Parts: sequence; C-alpha cells; structure tokens
Amino acid sequence: FLRIMYLESDKHYVHIHTADGEFRVRDTIRNLSPRFEGRGFAAIRASILVNMAYVTAASADEVMVNGEHLPIARTYRNDFRRRLTVFMAGGGLP
Repeated sequence: FLRIMYLESDKHYVHIHTADGEFRVRDTIRNLSPRFEGRGFAAIRASILVNMAYVTAASADEVMVNGEHLPIARTYRNDFRRRLTVFMAGGGLP
C-alpha cells in the first residue's frame, strides 16, 4: 500500500499508479475502497483515491500527486481538506 500513489477507475478497470509504474486490474473503486480505508487514502472524486503521503500540493479544485494534477470533485472537497489536515498533523485518517 505504501508504494501506491493513487488509484483511478476507468469503466471496469482500476489503474493503480505506483512509484514503480502503472498497473491495471479488472475491478472497481467501489469494491477496492474498503481495503484502503484507514491506510492513508482519501477519495477526491468517485473515481480517484489518493495516498495522502504522496500529496505535494492541494488547492480548492485539484491535488498534486507526484507532479500530476488531479481534479477534486466539489462534493469531496470539504471531506478531503479535513482528512488532509488531520493526516498532515500526524493523526492519520479518521
């Protein structure tokens, strides 16, 4: 889990972006999400989970992970900001 930077769904596949490259598995974010809860990951939209340890910058509408700009959906903004603040303060994810 530590080498995974973010997961992104595309129809019936999930692209797993890691420090070692990108991998594709036949699954859904909805199915995989419970496995990542409490492990430092947070949703920024229905189709993207990010590893907070790899977030290098965040604004109101996007997150930067390993140099990539990922859009934050409006409905996820407040929860993501709260989780990022707690994570950065050393509290992990609530």
